[in-house]
Amino acid sequence: MYRKSKRGRTLVGKGGRITSNSKKNVDALIQKIKDNQDYSDAEKVTLINELKYTVEYYHQQNKKLTTSGFFAKFAEDKINRFLANAGYSAEELAAEAGVEVEDVLNEANWSGDYFMGVWKINFNYTGSIITHI
Repeated sequence: MYRKSKRGRTLVGKGGRITSNSKKNVDALIQKIKDNQDYSDAEKVTLINELKYTVEYYHQQNKKLTTSGFFAKFAEDKINRFLANAGYSAEELAAEAGVEVEDVLNEANWSGDYFMGVWKINFNYTGSIITHI
């Protein structure tokens, strides 16, 4: 199964580099947050400030940051954080693995990088993150 990567746009490049392209991506994400009707005004301000702080932190720490990595910080649990970081939703992984969404969200089905004992999770962002073993 091949799937184009959905990891997200780069906000801070490798080695903490901030380029004109990454600045455009940050500005586009700020605008997307402002335009989102699901957030209250206070939530928008908080999220934008958190974004600016996180971009600066990753820049100072010489780390790469993508949009999916940023939103993974807000996931409610370890599995959702892992999936968001990979650019997946629980529904997408369930469909790709041929299982129910409840199976994906059940922590008992996970053992390190293995899901249900037959899927190996990898972070090759150019395609699927799962490999049948």
